[in-house]
Amino acid sequence: MRQQVQKKRDQPIVSSVITCYNAAMPSLSLSLLGPFTAVYQNHPLLKFRSSNAQALLIYLTVEHTLGTAVHPRQALMELLWPGTLLKSAQANLRQTLYQLRQAIPQIDDHPLLLTNRSTVHINPDVDFELDVATFLQHAKATDISQLETAVSLYRGSFLEDFHLSENNPFTEWSRAWEEKCRRTMLETLQTLTTHALQQSQLEQAETYARQQITIEDLHEPGHQQLITTLAQSRRTHEAITHFEAYTRTLRHELDLPPSAEMVALVKTVRAGDVLLDGETAVSPSPPHTTTPIAPVPNNLYPPSTPFVGRKRELNELDDWLSSPAVRLINIVGTGGIGKTRLAVMTASQQLTATLDAQTVMPRFPDGIYFINLSPPRNEEDIVPGIIHAVHLKLERAQQTERTQEMGQSTQMQLLNYLRDKRMLLIMNNYEHLLSGTRILVEILRAAPAVHILVTSRERLQLHGEQVYPLQGLNFPITADLPLDASDWPNYPAVQLFLQSAQRIRPNFDIREDEWAFVGQICQWVEGLPLGLELAASWVDMMSLADIVAELHNSLDFLETELRDLPARHRSMRTVFDSTWRRLNASEQAVLPALSVLEDGFSRVAAQQITGASLRLLSNLVNKSLLRYSQSQDQFEIHGLVRQYAVDKLTEDGEWETAVRDKHTTYYCQWLHRQNNVLKGAQQQSALEEIDIAGDNVRAAWDWAVRRKQWSLLAAGLESLAYFYWWRGRLNHGVAIGKRLVSAITHNQSIPVWLTQSNKDATTSLLLASTLSWLGLFAHQTGQAEWATQLLDDSIAMLDTLDSTPDVQAVHAFAILQTGYNQSTHDHKLAHVAFKKCLQLYESLGDRSGKAAALYALGRTEGRLGAFPQAKQLLIQSQHIFHELGDQRGLADVASLLCRIAIFTGQLDEAVSLGQESVSIVESMGLRLELKKGVLALAVQLRGEVAAGAAMQQQSFEAELRRGIRYALLVVRTAMGHLLNGDYVLANKQTQQARLLAREEGLARFQAMAGQVSGMAALVQNDANAAISHLHGTPDIFYDLGEIAEASWVQGTYADALWRAGKRDMAIAALQQALDTAVSVHSYLSLLFILPPLMLIKLEHGAIEDALTIYGRVWQEPLPAKSPWFADVYGRFMQPHLTIQNQDTLKKAK
Repeated sequence: MRQQVQKKRDQPIVSSVITCYNAAMPSLSLSLLGPFTAVYQNHPLLKFRSSNAQALLIYLTVEHTLGTAVHPRQALMELLWPGTLLKSAQANLRQTLYQLRQAIPQIDDHPLLLTNRSTVHINPDVDFELDVATFLQHAKATDISQLETAVSLYRGSFLEDFHLSENNPFTEWSRAWEEKCRRTMLETLQTLTTHALQQSQLEQAETYARQQITIEDLHEPGHQQLITTLAQSRRTHEAITHFEAYTRTLRHELDLPPSAEMVALVKTVRAGDVLLDGETAVSPSPPHTTTPIAPVPNNLYPPSTPFVGRKRELNELDDWLSSPAVRLINIVGTGGIGKTRLAVMTASQQLTATLDAQTVMPRFPDGIYFINLSPPRNEEDIVPGIIHAVHLKLERAQQTERTQEMGQSTQMQLLNYLRDKRMLLIMNNYEHLLSGTRILVEILRAAPAVHILVTSRERLQLHGEQVYPLQGLNFPITADLPLDASDWPNYPAVQLFLQSAQRIRPNFDIREDEWAFVGQICQWVEGLPLGLELAASWVDMMSLADIVAELHNSLDFLETELRDLPARHRSMRTVFDSTWRRLNASEQAVLPALSVLEDGFSRVAAQQITGASLRLLSNLVNKSLLRYSQSQDQFEIHGLVRQYAVDKLTEDGEWETAVRDKHTTYYCQWLHRQNNVLKGAQQQSALEEIDIAGDNVRAAWDWAVRRKQWSLLAAGLESLAYFYWWRGRLNHGVAIGKRLVSAITHNQSIPVWLTQSNKDATTSLLLASTLSWLGLFAHQTGQAEWATQLLDDSIAMLDTLDSTPDVQAVHAFAILQTGYNQSTHDHKLAHVAFKKCLQLYESLGDRSGKAAALYALGRTEGRLGAFPQAKQLLIQSQHIFHELGDQRGLADVASLLCRIAIFTGQLDEAVSLGQESVSIVESMGLRLELKKGVLALAVQLRGEVAAGAAMQQQSFEAELRRGIRYALLVVRTAMGHLLNGDYVLANKQTQQARLLAREEGLARFQAMAGQVSGMAALVQNDANAAISHLHGTPDIFYDLGEIAEASWVQGTYADALWRAGKRDMAIAALQQALDTAVSVHSYLSLLFILPPLMLIKLEHGAIEDALTIYGRVWQEPLPAKSPWFADVYGRFMQPHLTIQNQDTLKKAK
């Protein structure tokens, strides 16, 4: 017995030790040196859903610890999905962030990631272990033991087994870190080797020296130290043999002799001088040298204006130029994109580039030369242009030689001259000389150390060509907005516009309200440098707003009379005219037709709408007229190119109409094919595809309405409406619905339109379906009366049609939405509608519809307080949604089950269900604010009162940004702040809620607003104001059938009555509230009913009863943590919470 007691006493101690140990170990540990490993809560994270999720985690943690803390979303999209269409990149980032949150939910009760609409960063409150940071920290030390620790941490190169695609910016970033860590390791090993030699620890010195050579086989300081170590170990022959092997490798790999320092060292070793006093006669060269680089011959011209942006591009081109495997680089882009400026700046940076970090030998010691090939130069001018640039003096040909032979002799002389040269040639504007690419091939074959950097609007189509597609400068995208005034100049496109404008108007400045116009200019020209400069040239004559308007009107606006600009760059139309003239007849037929396609179109769409073959599309990409995203298999067309192509298309009105008809047919039929996909396992991908195709869909829809193409509109309506609903774009749904109804009815009322005899069934069914969807959007935006009218009109119209399956399906949907609208004032009536809807869907064999109807019935039973029945119906619905793979349906069910768990007091389950629901909709990019509101209440009930209030506020602000403002959300947000003790903000939002509820005319929301207002009045102990707000609110909920809600409100109302001295009324109201809450097992209601009972007991002198209630209720998380409960009830109990009363409190608990 005594042993058992002792064991029990030991357990808390053991538990404490384990707890302390776990607290000392970070919950997250990342190892990036060598193979990538991640450990979370002492378990390896073996699987991420994607390598991009791993890459994002790596990048954020490294930059958080050692670099930049906060990252714009656009920068992360460019890092991981370069060249991907914006909407796809946004979806990819959203999904990847979701995957990271799933893999690493939190660290020490804090989320790992903090995000908002424009930035992402690691939470500064979390602690994690990063081996790179520890390695670098130890490597900076002067203490030998710390340097030894650094060496032990270096398991291998940075991310040695982790790879994304070669051209990915993340790969470039990781290579830079790989080089940094490698250099640090080499320098650390050099220091340790030197120390070991000084201490005559020759075996250790040899180990450290050989480690250096293992890391970098041509690292000369390591070879010097190894030779020194071998010599001091009296192994002179090995030292000399090693030197000879190193020399052979150096000549073979780099065609270089050993350095003077190395030769001097070996001379000393041969003479035996190293062994005289145990020290090296010639010290190894230091890791960093300050010897100046030799000047490089060049003909580069100094820029007339500052170079802006392109840091990533410069780094990538520098990496390629440092590689012997990449010798022909073609910077490809449309006219005015900045190819020449980038090439010249890249070349200028090569003037100071060296072969490697250990030598001062220039990368291109024989020169860097710019050869301008702009028109009127032709193919015959290429060789003379190169000869002139490199200052080659030709041998005179004999007068008897023919011209052709002399030409061959000239080319041969050039090739012979270049044969042994290490040189960089910049061939500018090559697009009109594509038949003359043979000379480039000959140069590369004859001169193995010559690199060629080409600029061209088209690809060269050569085997060794490394294409570098150039896009516009970074500019603010819609997702970045709004921005602070200080943030705008951080974008290179904005910088270039400002610089250009200030050259025209030195005193040019931008007011705070004008930044948005600058953003629109940058967006319209898509960061195209020439477009920005041409637009800026008008700032001395026009306001920024007028410049934006003119940009939309005509391409001809973008022109200038500046004389120092080449003629081909004095207007955008001239730029595109020169490209147009180089197109063949097929390309000239397709490009204008492609202009009807908005960004984000597929190869199939282009082929079906314009008849373009894959080869022809590829040619247009090669000529910089289209852009292609390989990761998304999508094409896009630059806005200014489209503007030019549209001008060509509209020259023939019949052609334009035919092309737009094909465009509309394709996208409406494509939408129709998404109907079933949206209700199944591929739901998310379908939503993403519709989002990507959004601009094309809207253009097709507008054209179909204009042309009265009712059958096409009927085909596309359902998918488009689902998309707007689920993505929270309710105002878009209202807009397209109203426009379509107006187009069909010619603005007549539905009863009048029904009397017409010339209407057909197809148009009538389309109108009925549109009205039902418009009813849904009206209900979702809080316009219940309008929703009632719309849904009644829809059902009236359906009753006039034959009962085909299509008509029955629309009828079932209309009844479903009618039920939802009725639920705002009569749940029992809504219950009848949902039952009828269920029967219709079952008769149609529509599983998705049946699941929706079961969900609606479960929702209604939950509102009526029948929680067990509600849960049963919801689980049935859940099974069907799971069977279909309908993630959104599963999220809806989880949110309702969360609400039921809230009312029944299953708090952990409520939070878990709420998180599940929010995670699903967040990963899908769906509207999540209402579900987040339910989760926020669950979080507050579990005691995280401030976190729940913040969550409600975020939801409220997100809806405001969408232009959506309705009473339910404002009431929930006010309640969150009230429970958190933020009474000023709660009162402000409560007033808004009352106004909105009156505007919407919904009794339920008026009652909810009254409830929060009454609770707020109790904080001030203003009983009469509380009664004024709460009077009638319980009856509204009782009339609706929401008895759990009614009992909650009635408890607060009873409290106000008691404080106002209306004792009998208070007792009666409190008794009814208590009986009702107990009958439906409403935990939430009891939390608000028992505290008023406690005060009544206290006033009657029943201290022990009051203490018993206090002890029981205040052990629940919300009353224990909420300032509102403390201020309204807890303060009255404080005098009685004495030591003498502790036994009563313990019994209560």
